[in-house]
Amino acid sequence: MSLHKKLVIFFDGECVLCHGVVDFVHTRDEKNIFFYSPLASDYAKSVLKPENLEMDTVQVVDGDLHFIKSDAALYIMNALYNTKFFSLFKVIPRFVRDGIYDIVAKIRYRVFGRNPNCLFDPSLSKKMIYKES
Repeated sequence: MSLHKKLVIFFDGECVLCHGVVDFVHTRDEKNIFFYSPLASDYAKSVLKPENLEMDTVQVVDGDLHFIKSDAALYIMNALYNTKFFSLFKVIPRFVRDGIYDIVAKIRYRVFGRNPNCLFDPSLSKKMIYKES
């Protein structure tokens, strides 16, 4: 299966909170459907539009679908738990959900820290995508 057909989570590779999210998803990914790529990777640059390479948001690409911020988080949770339950949060207007997301994104380095080295569980290495193969 082509990488363009996979469900890929793009994340800030220096963000400790983002690493925690990736670890959280990976340890619960019983269907083995998720792949991960830092936003600064060559793969992200080849898949995402230049305006979407901003470092302050998680992004999800699932085939032709592309989600950012709170929509990405809800999509991840729905896919992870094979449910539509988290879509219920879409009753909260996107500007409110994304506003909260933006506040967390703005303070994430101060609260959770920054680490330029990706320190992941070795089992995650085969799920990381750094460049187009």
